Amino acid sequence: RKVPHTITAMTAAEEKVETVAPTEEPEQASAGASEPLAKKAKSEVPEEPKELEQDEEEDKGPRTKAVAKLNPSDSTMDSIVAGGVLSGLSSDIFAVCKKAARGSVGVKGGRYYFEIKPLEFGVGMHGLKMLAVGVSTSSASLVPKDGETFALFHSDSHFYTGDQRQPLQIKERGEARGFHAGDVLGVLLNATDKGHAKSISLFKNGKRFAEAMPLPETTDAWFPHVMFRCANVAVNFGPQQQVATPFRVRMWSDAANSDAVPSPVTEPKQKSKPQAVVAVGMPNNGLYNWVDDFLSKNPGYMEVSNRAAVRYVDQSGTKLSSIGGTEDRPACSGPGIDLKQVGLQNPRVREQLLQAAVVRRRDVVVVGVIDNLKASERARLLAILGGQYTISATVVAGEPPADFKKKAQDVVRAAKAAAHERAVEIVRKRNESVRALKLQRMRADRGRKLQAIQTRRKAAAKIRDLKQKEEEAKAKKDEADAAKKEGDADAEEKKGEEEEAAKPAEEEKVEDELNEDIDPETLVPEVDESAISDGEAEPEFKDDTDYSKVWFVPTKHPEFPAEALSSSFSDFALPTKEEGFEKVNFEWKGTKEAQAALTKLVFDCKKIQPIHVQHSEWFKDQMITWKVAFAKWKDVHEEAYRKEQERIRQKKASGEDVEDEDEEVEIWGVEDILDASGGMPLFKKFRHEDWVMLQLRFELHCMAHAFAKATEDHPGIHPDLLDHYSMKFFQRPLDVHFYGQKDMAEFLVAMADTVTINEDTGCLEAGHPEETPIDTFVKLTEEARRERAARIEAGDETAKLVIGERGGKKGKGAKGKGQRFDAPFQKGFAPAKGFHKGAVRPVVPPQGFRAQPYGLQGGTQWAKGFGRGVGGRGKGW
Repeated sequence: RKVPHTITAMTAAEEKVETVAPTEEPEQASAGASEPLAKKAKSEVPEEPKELEQDEEEDKGPRTKAVAKLNPSDSTMDSIVAGGVLSGLSSDIFAVCKKAARGSVGVKGGRYYFEIKPLEFGVGMHGLKMLAVGVSTSSASLVPKDGETFALFHSDSHFYTGDQRQPLQIKERGEARGFHAGDVLGVLLNATDKGHAKSISLFKNGKRFAEAMPLPETTDAWFPHVMFRCANVAVNFGPQQQVATPFRVRMWSDAANSDAVPSPVTEPKQKSKPQAVVAVGMPNNGLYNWVDDFLSKNPGYMEVSNRAAVRYVDQSGTKLSSIGGTEDRPACSGPGIDLKQVGLQNPRVREQLLQAAVVRRRDVVVVGVIDNLKASERARLLAILGGQYTISATVVAGEPPADFKKKAQDVVRAAKAAAHERAVEIVRKRNESVRALKLQRMRADRGRKLQAIQTRRKAAAKIRDLKQKEEEAKAKKDEADAAKKEGDADAEEKKGEEEEAAKPAEEEKVEDELNEDIDPETLVPEVDESAISDGEAEPEFKDDTDYSKVWFVPTKHPEFPAEALSSSFSDFALPTKEEGFEKVNFEWKGTKEAQAALTKLVFDCKKIQPIHVQHSEWFKDQMITWKVAFAKWKDVHEEAYRKEQERIRQKKASGEDVEDEDEEVEIWGVEDILDASGGMPLFKKFRHEDWVMLQLRFELHCMAHAFAKATEDHPGIHPDLLDHYSMKFFQRPLDVHFYGQKDMAEFLVAMADTVTINEDTGCLEAGHPEETPIDTFVKLTEEARRERAARIEAGDETAKLVIGERGGKKGKGAKGKGQRFDAPFQKGFAPAKGFHKGAVRPVVPPQGFRAQPYGLQGGTQWAKGFGRGVGGRGKGW
């Protein structure tokens, strides 16, 4: 009884009526002549199919005593059932969720009718309006899934069941099509053998909206089912119809007692006070693992968290991609939730979920790694729960019990085994594909060889035919010539015959491939499948995990955003009864252990969080003393260098060998670094890199002590923040590459004689007391220089220290704007249009650095700005 899809057939029929050709002279047509035309046009209009549903016969049997209504207990959490009106929460998270509710009375037989009326349709934040009405069994989900038993008419003009989606043959056309606010939609369930037997129909404003659709086969009772989003719906189960149908039908509330089945989902017994558990745990310490275990043991509890919120959206049938989400949903793989990533902009979605649970008086476990550690956030939760709940707090901290760890270890083992099985399956499929491809190629190659044999045989046959024809033509010609030579001697003929007979018979040799008597299949060997290699070897299962260290199930995503921890740790505190909790439970360890874990957490957060530091008077005095001493040392070094150069010049002039007459003195036995031996300073062999490292050592020493003085309760400077605090103390960043080191770890090894890393805190601490004389750092630098020189002399090229590979910034000569590159240069060199490309000019060395031979050398390529950075050995800018 199917009719053509869409409105094509109906439109064509209407056009046929409208385009009935008039007579050639309509003004002369008589009234009697127009009557046959009218009858003909009327006969061409397709008749409406006869309604198979007839008036309901009177039934005086007993009626159900159960009240047919919407069942609040059999509705989604964000649905609001108020009398006969079904609405839903519409803020943020709930605006994108599908709401649904089922009736309290189902039927397993008979013919019954109920109505719904959309009061509002198309309201909401995202405009994702939808409405579906029909029936389902009590075992089906409120937002049905494939494979479940339901039958729903959808506002997208389709009919949905558990295993298929069919387009509706809608009788309306134009703007009247579809569902609209104010329309009365009626659902007729016919579970009898009369009329549209075993079917469900939809009526709109009393008229059939579409053809009757067959019901899925089931022995369970059918319950009214309404699903919607961005809408408010009024539901009428009887006793009277709002809009009459063409036939008399019994309303759902008037179901026969023999057909009616009460809903198995009943309202739970009202508790005096439902339970609320606020779960408090340390970051990355298995809090969500504990929650999953708690919910498995207490299925009556509902999780309230960002994870649960996004899961709720996912389970409601809304695709997160349609509201700005991504396919890689944190909600399905771990507790980490980026609400903006999944299209839920309000960070308070957890509170919205909690408020909905409070309305339903559900037992809840409220989870939030960062929020639940803050007393202010716990106060917000207590305000929402108010006096309606028995509220307790559970602190999950420390080492979990053995059974908890075993569950986590089993999950990790199973995950690794499953990953191995997936890897093996991938290899198997790949090998099967490669084997099939090789076999296909081998068969194709054999087919080509057989085809080649057939082609050669056909060609050989053609050649034989041509030869035979040539021989026949030649024979005829010879006969004609012989007839002309009748006078030839018989002796000559006899001689020719004898010579021909004396010739040995030449047997024609035919190749096997051209021999028609040989089957080509026997000439080409069959494909040997066993010769195909097995392909890639399947990966072996290797599990080298130390399960004694596995306490929790690792998550794919972090439990919280990193910035949330750094901005909140100062407010962390364990819950107490004084906050309003009736009880505070410590799940794994006692109060002392939990407090110790929290203290360690705050301590770890402090050391990686940059803070403002005020320069102390001690630091200022140290820097002034250093500048004066450093300038004096440089002057002494210049004078010593000049004397050394004069000595060398005199030696060369007199023809003597130039040797270093001074022996290296014992460093730590020198009392005056300016007169270490023979009036020469201890630092007489310092080069550019040694002066740079000397200054670095003193600055690290001062920074470590100054930071400790300014922050008495702080663990110290974390290595990752050295660059930050270098800017604060010395107005320049600390770039480890500038000092010839690959990374921070290598840099700290090089500076181990000045600063060290505390094993307990992982922070920087000074290696010398604050009253250490500044001469000590000269001795440390000289010691490092000698060790480096010895390694270089021994052939270790890696010991060379190259300072100044930091790289300068690119100039803007073309635009006529200068740019500052480093302290010695006050501005960039860039006149109106810059210098010509490749123009070179010498660079004046910065103040305090010796010019030749260890100073800055080379030139500057002006058109492209400065090049590689300060170079100590002729690399220039």
